[in-house]
Order: sequence, then C-alpha cells, then structure tokens
Amino acid sequence: MNNHEDVSNNMTTQHIYGDNPLINHLPPILDRKSVIKHLRGKLKFLPEQRFLPEHERIHLIAQLPYDFFQPLTKHIALEKKISVMIRQGYVSRNINNGDRQRHLHAAFQELESSDEKHYRYAAPESTATSMSVIGCSGSGKTTTMNKILRYYPQVIEHTQLGLKQIVYLKIDCPHDSSLKNLCSNFFRAVDLALGDTNFEHRFTRSRLNVNAMIQQMKIIANNYSIGLLIIDEIQHLNTKKSGGADIILNFFVTLVNVASIPIVMIGTPKANDILQEDLRSARRSAGFGSLVWEPMRNQVPTPDPSAPDQMINSEWYAFTDKLW
Repeated sequence: MNNHEDVSNNMTTQHIYGDNPLINHLPPILDRKSVIKHLRGKLKFLPEQRFLPEHERIHLIAQLPYDFFQPLTKHIALEKKISVMIRQGYVSRNINNGDRQRHLHAAFQELESSDEKHYRYAAPESTATSMSVIGCSGSGKTTTMNKILRYYPQVIEHTQLGLKQIVYLKIDCPHDSSLKNLCSNFFRAVDLALGDTNFEHRFTRSRLNVNAMIQQMKIIANNYSIGLLIIDEIQHLNTKKSGGADIILNFFVTLVNVASIPIVMIGTPKANDILQEDLRSARRSAGFGSLVWEPMRNQVPTPDPSAPDQMINSEWYAFTDKLW
C-alpha cells in the first residue's frame, strides 16, 4: 500500500469508525468489484494445452480445484461480514480512549481474589459478534475463508504504541476434541502468529482447567488485540467431553461478550447439534447471522426478457461458463 492509499484508507475508516489505530491500520474496505478481483482464482490457460496427450492433460485437470475459483454471491456476502466483524470488534477496544486498557484491567483482575478495598475495573461493553457458516463438506467454506483472510496481514506491529496486533487467528477442531483441546490450539495459533511466545507450553503443560484457560485467553486476546477468531470443523467438538452443548455455547459467548473476540464457527450440518440445541442457543450462536451454504441449483433462467427474476439461480451457469 502506497502513502496515498494509506491516507485515503485512514480518512475513510476514521469517517466511519473514528480515530482508532487498530482499525485505521487495516487494509482499505473493499467494494464488490474489488472483492471479486481478490477472490477470483488465477488460472492460466494456454490453448496449445488442448493438444497435449491425455496422460499429461489429466494433470492439468487435477490443478483446477486449487487454481480455479469463481466468486459467487455467498462468497461476497461472507467477505462483507468478515470485514464488518473485524472492524466492529475493535470499536470497544480503542487504544486512544482507554477502552483497550480497561479490557485488560478487567481480565487481569479476574485472576485475583475479590477484595472490596481495591477498585474493580468494569470492562467496556463488547462490540464483538459471532457468526456460523454451515455447509456440506467440500462446499468451499474453508477455501473461501482462507482467500478472504489473505487480504489481511495476520500481525500488525504498532512501533510507536509498542504493541502487536493479531488481526485474525484460525484454528481447527481435531476429531473428537474437547474444549480444553480447543484452548490449547488457540495458544498454539498465537505462538505461530507471533513467533516469539510460548503460551502453549505455559498454559497447556501447567494442567489448567478450561475456566483458567479462558481467563488467559481473555488476557492474550486483549493484549494482542485479536480481531477475529475462526474455528473450523466445529462439528468435531465432542459434547460429552466438553460437558454438553450448552457448556460449549457458554464458552463461545464468554469469548465474544467478555473477551470481545469476534468468532466465526465453520462446520458441516452435524454442527447444528452444538449450535442449535434450542432457540436460545441458536440465537447466541448466530449473533451476526448464520450462513447456510447450499449447492447451486441448476435452474434455467426465464426466457422472457421482461421478467424481473429471469436471472434467478443463474449462478450455476456463470460458474460453468467460466470453468468451460
């Protein structure tokens, strides 16, 4: 990003979000055209490849799932939500007005025993939200998320402020895992992003319980200003090992409402057993909406040019035409 773009981005974000360094140092907010350009796969096709022998062409076909990507409406909608979630989550953690420091004080004081003689800090109200993305395996949820995240630097170093900002963390749920495993993966992801910390060893080997791990996660999240936490393959969480679906949801609600970490939960329809046990839980797991990724429907557009809905469900044709 050149200086002109940096100044333009700061003016735009300050107009919307005010003077917030955690937001102003993020890349510019993308319009629809820019989102499509960023997501679209860069597939190189050479006409002479059509005349290669069959045993060589099959290797070119095998590259399609990795190189070809046609942005659809659901991909663009996800990028918009991620863009808002990251920035909105930083609103209540502004460095300039002291909100970030108040969050840190509130997190640290929970590690101490209650003492009425000491002043107790109240953390600012969280502006973080949560969202779930549910779709069948192989529908492109993880691929799309990875493409969206590539637009953002994972770590931004604020030299003048003396702090590092982790824009996003993405962790996977191992098969048949528990909340404790998830906490350990969180610490490992932070260590990998920063490169000079050892949180996984400190908090995993010390045999802390889940509640104690959550307290450390709150401190780390606010100390390094984590902008977004993506939890993939959430259907792998074992409800019995974790104490039940309601315990799992309370875990996520605590991270969003208390630690102020925006969370995106990605999974197959099996994750509904965790995310939508009842209406109250369903609302909590979908604070910023729930995206359900269904297969594209192969419906022929209405031939009547005067029909307003003639292009409904024509994304399949846009996809196949581009692929062909």
